[in-house]
Amino acid sequence: MGRGLSTSAILGWGLTYDGKRVYIPLMYKDILVQWIGRMKWWGEIPMGLRYKYAEGINIMQFLLGWDEARLWDDLLLVENSFNAIAYRSLGLPAASNFGSHLSEIQIGLIVRSRIKRVVLMWDEGSYKAAEKAVHKLRKEGVAAIACKITGQPDSHSLSWVKEAYSASLDAMRKGDISYGAETKMEDGR
Repeated sequence: MGRGLSTSAILGWGLTYDGKRVYIPLMYKDILVQWIGRMKWWGEIPMGLRYKYAEGINIMQFLLGWDEARLWDDLLLVENSFNAIAYRSLGLPAASNFGSHLSEIQIGLIVRSRIKRVVLMWDEGSYKAAEKAVHKLRKEGVAAIACKITGQPDSHSLSWVKEAYSASLDAMRKGDISYGAETKMEDGR
């Protein structure tokens, strides 16, 4: 399957596969509220929508892994659910916001949690949206920074992501609103 997911991460998150899609259950307060169905990306790739969700509940009301993440001081927000799962297995405080937009509901979840610092590591094409989200979080009293990268987080090695996250936290402590990881770090892909 790839994507940096260990067998224990796959089992721990309850991922399932139906031969066409990998499904990630989205839990909130220990209740299944939604699921993310991602078209397989290996072997013979079928035609169809890349992502599929259950009807009736807007995915933007939640953050993947929120039941645990809400208790942390720091949060690494990524667009891709598989990245969040892989990074969390490395010990990073990762969650997914399901794309390049942070909704008012998601911001409210963060504001009402124990989280004090947020690093947004979104895809290269989403940097402007990440900066907007940083300003919204800061307006609500949450320290935040956008980590500017080349490509997508999963196009870099896991150790690079870990380093970029740490460097972003350091830059945030200095008062910066963005950290240009692509110009300051060598990638050992």
